[in-house]
Amino acid sequence: MNDTDTSTVCRCNRIFGERTLHPLASVIDLSRAAPQQELSLDCYAVMVAGRVAGCRNGTLCSCDYADATVLFAPPGHYIEAQGEADSRLLLFHPDLTSLDSLGMKMPEYTYFGYNKSEALRLSLREKRQVERCLDYIDEELHWGIDRFSRILLCNKIELLLNYCLRFYARQFILRHDIISEDIAKVTEKIDISVSYTHLTLPTTHRHRKQGERDSRHTGIPVDTSIHHAL
Repeated sequence: MNDTDTSTVCRCNRIFGERTLHPLASVIDLSRAAPQQELSLDCYAVMVAGRVAGCRNGTLCSCDYADATVLFAPPGHYIEAQGEADSRLLLFHPDLTSLDSLGMKMPEYTYFGYNKSEALRLSLREKRQVERCLDYIDEELHWGIDRFSRILLCNKIELLLNYCLRFYARQFILRHDIISEDIAKVTEKIDISVSYTHLTLPTTHRHRKQGERDSRHTGIPVDTSIHHAL
């Protein structure tokens, strides 16, 4: 099922059969959802997929962990919510963070602009930490709305986002090492190719000149003379 008109937290809750505990934030259990639903959102989305199934969510590098995948989407973008075991979706509206210090920090979480190939790949330990953070947020949502709700929700969301920054830093380090090694191999091949070209071009040039002279005297085609010379 596709519901590209869905945008608000409340409407997403209705689609996935969740109670709306707060109109600006929700933690949705995707294990009971349809196999795939494309959602257009007016809020931030953090989707934790319980497994990496052949990398449908992007490209898996040899140095990546594969115990879970985290995808991020900013307001105004689509996200493909996949119904899988241990999969959850955090939604929070900019109106929730706008009056909190988290609103000022949101530009620091640049991974909300990453594409699927740059999805966050988690180890088992990292996955458990992310799940704990989601549990903290869900617990606060179930507490009820009072004058402390916004502050506490933003604090717990910020904790999750900061852990994701840490885990991305680890992923960048691992991928950097692999990419640097690949670049070194390619550079070596280029250097060898350039060296070979420098050695062969002058020789071929001399053979062609010699072939042209032989052709004028013998009538043998230039390419035939070059072939015999080589």
